[in-house]
Amino acid sequence: MKILIAPIVPTAIGITCLICVSLTEVPEKIKTDKDFAYIPAGTCQTGELVSSFQPFLMLNHEVTNGEYREFLHYLKIENRLEDLVVATPDTNAWNFSEGVYLEPMAEYYFSHPAYGDYPVVNITAKGAALYCAWQTEQLRKIHGDKITVKLPTSPQWIYAASGGLERNQYSWSGMGLRDEKGNFRANYYTVGEESITRAEDGKFTVSPETSHSLIIDGNFYMAQAISYKPNGYELYNMCGNVAELVGDGSTAKGGDWYSPGYDIRIHSSKKVDKAVPFVGFRPVIVFE
Repeated sequence: MKILIAPIVPTAIGITCLICVSLTEVPEKIKTDKDFAYIPAGTCQTGELVSSFQPFLMLNHEVTNGEYREFLHYLKIENRLEDLVVATPDTNAWNFSEGVYLEPMAEYYFSHPAYGDYPVVNITAKGAALYCAWQTEQLRKIHGDKITVKLPTSPQWIYAASGGLERNQYSWSGMGLRDEKGNFRANYYTVGEESITRAEDGKFTVSPETSHSLIIDGNFYMAQAISYKPNGYELYNMCGNVAELVGDGSTAKGGDWYSPGYDIRIHSSKKVDKAVPFVGFRPVIVFE
């Protein structure tokens, strides 16, 4: 195995992701699977922590309702009822705010076929871990016991989200949330200039009475798991749409449909201690 490592260059925000070249073998049948993106070996610095990784694979989209329903069906037919209780999404979590009518989402979002290609939400870290264990079981039947499916570590996630770019704050180049044609680059909560006022003390505030609708970008809430343009590693929605659980199970990265634009940066984090309609996940495949 030969690895070429580029020098680390610190940035103002304390995050540097560097590409390395490695000859580590990755099973060809998995590497060429359309649903998985190949992430090259590399090094990622977050604050004082420097993490290095061998090549790994990452699902190119957030796990969808349809994919997660297949997993729950497996638990049912295997009579793993205790795991089924843990893994089943808490649809009541849609009622997260008073005065917001989300009963239709609570009733239909996870179960209706129309939402099959949308990211699963309202799951716990334990449910996501069970899903990864199920995927590991299936792949080891084909590729042996050196393959593991799991949630990415936070540095892995940041490195993959960078898409091979250095010093960037989003999964695309530059700071703009729209492209050169004015199209949105991600799904997030958009606040228009007419919603921002200056208080008597000089501070800016956002007026909820005039805030932009959630559908300004064409989405009521989540967008489909494969939406917008992928990043340099062919990963969709690494910023916005739904925040994604990482390995410690209590943190989600990348912001979500209810986050303002600043909070969908690749190093944005939120604490997660329960099932919520803002958080999903996407696993990685590693080889040992």
